[in-house]
Amino acid sequence: MSTQTVAPAATAIMPEAIRNSVVGQSAGERIGKRQKLLRTLELQGGIKPATILNLSPFDLQVHSGLINYTIPGAKEGQQFAHLTVTNVLTYPIYKGNTEMSDKRIKAEWDVKAILPIEQLMEFHRSYSADLGFEGVAQGGIVVFEGDASALKDKNAVVRVPRYHYEGQDRYLVYSEEPLADLILSADEQLRTRALTEIHVAQGYYDQGDAQRRNIGRTEHMWADFALRRKWINAAPVWRHTQIRVEDSCEKCGKQYVSKTGVCSCGYVRHPLIAFKNGEIGADHVRMDTLTTDEWKQVREIEARRKKARGE
Repeated sequence: MSTQTVAPAATAIMPEAIRNSVVGQSAGERIGKRQKLLRTLELQGGIKPATILNLSPFDLQVHSGLINYTIPGAKEGQQFAHLTVTNVLTYPIYKGNTEMSDKRIKAEWDVKAILPIEQLMEFHRSYSADLGFEGVAQGGIVVFEGDASALKDKNAVVRVPRYHYEGQDRYLVYSEEPLADLILSADEQLRTRALTEIHVAQGYYDQGDAQRRNIGRTEHMWADFALRRKWINAAPVWRHTQIRVEDSCEKCGKQYVSKTGVCSCGYVRHPLIAFKNGEIGADHVRMDTLTTDEWKQVREIEARRKKARGE
């Protein structure tokens, strides 16, 4: 049975030792001293590292403010890829009166910290907590406090964080749970997402050529992964369809362009064709690539359209 402890999130409150040590300091000295004390706590082991496991075949990315990480996907033959984070991210916060002409209120500076465990919780929120494709989160993510040494013990019990909210305050709630159970749960969520992706791709295939262009490299990777994990007995018929370079978006490389040349990522391969079909206007940035003869066609089309509208 797991046990739980509650700790304030670092983004909500600073460690008391740091807070008490900077009273009366000037803004610049205060910020520098707090950052130095945070580093001291980190080196002394007062700030714990955090580890994330990625069971999926895809690289996972979180680029949000100071948090900028890419977790590699699990390679064939690997149960998961992993990354351990040890550094604390800090940033200054200005706390003062909204009306700067009011000198009665003294401006204050503070330093906020993002602990390693909180940094990796952004991956959990993005890939396991928030609903994604077809209302199904991707899953395949395990986040726990500590380094990768726990991965060597099949009976390891790790501290697992979750967020708990009380009004505007946010707390980290830790549970001690068997690592094997966490991996099993993440794997089951990943299986659900894989089968959902395959089901949707099969629907595209069954609708004929017009929709089959929606089946791209990502869907093929899900199918290969599910087959490798024996979640499906055979590769879907559409998995054997060759992905031609000329059918792939030049910008994202993972989505197919439509017959009119507009990709689902927003890129327009053939702006003149897209303009003729009314998918973009003459002021679209990709229209700048047209030749003189193509612009002549655009002006003729615009003239006909204005006449048809009675303008």
